[in-house]
Amino acid sequence: MTVTGQINYIDRSAPAPTTWYVDPPAGVPIDNVVIDAHDMTIRDLRDDKDALDPATLTTVRLTDGFAAFDDDEAVRRDLAPAMAAAARALLCDCLVLPWDHAVRRRPSGPSAFRGSGTLRQPLLRAHCDYTPRSIGPLLRDRLGGSAEALAGQPFMIVNFWRAISGPLRDDPLAICAPESVAAEDLVPIRHVHAQGESEIYGLAHNPAHRWYYMSDMQPDEALFFTQYDSRKPATSCAPHTAFSLRNPTGPVPPRESFEYRLIVFPDMTPQTGVC
Repeated sequence: MTVTGQINYIDRSAPAPTTWYVDPPAGVPIDNVVIDAHDMTIRDLRDDKDALDPATLTTVRLTDGFAAFDDDEAVRRDLAPAMAAAARALLCDCLVLPWDHAVRRRPSGPSAFRGSGTLRQPLLRAHCDYTPRSIGPLLRDRLGGSAEALAGQPFMIVNFWRAISGPLRDDPLAICAPESVAAEDLVPIRHVHAQGESEIYGLAHNPAHRWYYMSDMQPDEALFFTQYDSRKPATSCAPHTAFSLRNPTGPVPPRESFEYRLIVFPDMTPQTGVC
C-alpha cells in the first residue's frame, strides 16, 4: 500500500552541520542540523519489490528463528553465520564478515535522536551512515588485524533490518532508491566524539527521490539494503530514515527493531580469500 509520509530532510542552505556526542564548547549547540520536512510518496515493497535491484534493496524471508537480540554473544555465535549465508545467497559466494549490529526500542514517546545510555531509538532524519571520508578509519577499527590484508579490496557494507516484534507500525524504516539520488543531495554532517571525529551524509530534498518501506513487518521478515559500495559513487549509499505512519491499519505497539550489518568482499571467496 502506497502511503504519504513526512521525510525529514536536511536544509542544504543552512550552515555546515555538526552533531556533538561530547559536551560542545560554550555557546555551541549540541546539534545544528536544520530540518527541511517534505511530504513524500512512500511505496510498499510488498507491491513494488521487483522494480528494484535486489543487490541494492529487497525484502527477505528469514528462517533463522533467532530471538536473543540483546545477547551480543548469541548474536555472534548463532546469528552471524545465518546472516553471512543470507548475504552470500543474495550477492555471491564471497567473503563476508560481521560489521556491527544494533537494537532499537522505543520506551515511550517519539524521539528524533537516540535515547539515553545504550538504548537507541528510531532516527527520524534521512541520512547515510558512511561517507568516503569516514569509511577508512571505520575499516581499520572494525577489521582489526585483518585490515592490512584486506586493504585495497573492493567492498560493500550491507544491512539486514528486521522487526523484533510485529506488526511493525511505529515509525517503520523508509529507504530511498539510490538511483534516484543526485550527488548534490548528499550533505556531509560532522560528528564529534570523545575519540575523534567521523562523518555521515544528511539527505537534502529532491522531488525525484523514490521512497520505499515494508508494511506491517513481522519478525521473520527483513529489509536488505546496501549502505556503502566502494566500487560505486557515494549516491549508492541508500539513504534511509524512520517515518511516522499517519493512518496505521491497526494497533501501534512501541517500535522494536534490529539491524545487522556485514562487510562483503565481492572479489574474495570465503575459502581462499581471493577470487
